[in-house]
Amino acid sequence: MPSTNKFHPTVENFLSLFLFGPIFFILFAIYFLFFAIASFLIYPFQRKLKINKNEKKLNGISIIIPTWNKKAMILNCLKILDKVLVDEVKIPIEILVVENGSDDGSLEALENLQLQTPLQVLPQKENLGFARAINLAAQKAQYNYLYLMNNDMEVQKGTFSELIKLAQDLLGQNKVFFGLASQVFFFDPKKKREESGKTYSAPNFGFIKIAHMLDQLNLGKNSYTLYPGGGSSLINKAAFQKLGGYDYQSYKPLYVEDLDLGFNAWQFGFPSYFCANSQIIHHHRSSTKNSNYNPDFIIQKNFLAFIWKNFASFSDNCRHLFFYPLMMFRYTKYRHYLEALLPNLGQIFYQRLKLLPFKRIYKNKDIINFVNFEIKNET
Repeated sequence: MPSTNKFHPTVENFLSLFLFGPIFFILFAIYFLFFAIASFLIYPFQRKLKINKNEKKLNGISIIIPTWNKKAMILNCLKILDKVLVDEVKIPIEILVVENGSDDGSLEALENLQLQTPLQVLPQKENLGFARAINLAAQKAQYNYLYLMNNDMEVQKGTFSELIKLAQDLLGQNKVFFGLASQVFFFDPKKKREESGKTYSAPNFGFIKIAHMLDQLNLGKNSYTLYPGGGSSLINKAAFQKLGGYDYQSYKPLYVEDLDLGFNAWQFGFPSYFCANSQIIHHHRSSTKNSNYNPDFIIQKNFLAFIWKNFASFSDNCRHLFFYPLMMFRYTKYRHYLEALLPNLGQIFYQRLKLLPFKRIYKNKDIINFVNFEIKNET
């Protein structure tokens, strides 16, 4: 369990177990049973997700950056980006900035910004959020590959040349990929590192652990990664769109949509890779620190949404059914995750249904234990 502190149960703990425990158990059991039956019935008709020859070509890169009320930050991001692109990128490239209805003068500043790289500003009347902004810009992108980037990122020398080199190498071997993740460092070197770009998952008492590899021994070479982060990764546009883009309906208001899409891409046979020498600096949570929600709560709530949308094996679902009520009893925050999730259950149900027609190439339960999955598939 997450903590070894001495446990003193309260009325709220018992409420979580004896009221929400049965509600959770019945809902999830029916939910899992429905998808087990639906998967069995549709199995003979499932088709493999395919990317055609023209969609695989590295014919250029469309860089997508959503921004909202961060004028100084987005301008600094673009100026640094433009210099690196001019110095090292020799293939066609464009930048698309989704201006999410800022009221700090961002739109005017962006429209007057002079760059050597072609820049297209996509102004919105309201804040679409990260995922919807990415989906919108992907529809406007003219090239086969998207580089998704947060406005609080600073690209470094080699960020794109190393990605292009790895992409060309993989495509030359006829290895079609979903995404390539840059290695991420924090702007403040004294701050504890929490992300690297090389991601993994592991089962955790019926829940799921999602994290970044932080041991430098794992970060010195190109390798598999569970999913390419939405703030610093090169992604095949055709795969992105055929999988439905970022699922902003299941994962509200943001976070975990990139995990969800990368995980499903793996299931359908499109791996993602970590590019060790493509490096980028992150001003961690600079874009969300003034938001009126708790990022850690939203992330954990959306991890629960990920389980309801993606857990498929009998053993994984049984563990979730058994352990999650106990976790609600021990830590009432798990009950609050469930309460926040329930109003959105219909959307999660619908989004999961949309993926049933695709044939799984890799087993769901194997990818969930990604460390073992990576070792097995590298040998």
